[in-house]
Amino acid sequence: SATLRSSNSRYPARIDLNAKPPMSTLLMIRHGQAGATAENYDELSPLGFEQAARAGAWLKAHGRTFAATFSGT
Repeated sequence: SATLRSSNSRYPARIDLNAKPPMSTLLMIRHGQAGATAENYDELSPLGFEQAARAGAWLKAHGRTFAATFSGT
């Protein structure tokens, strides 16, 4: 395998150039459809609930796991 030797103490003595580094993934999902009026603009519509459920089902079916999740208000 291809290796790189390092004389810098901050890095490993040998680096495997063929190894794939761990890759981070940022997954952003926008909320589903919300209400259309001033009274309910911040509430999901019936379609929005269906969209959220479908997104969750897709994530589960594809075995997606998360180290952290964040949501806004």
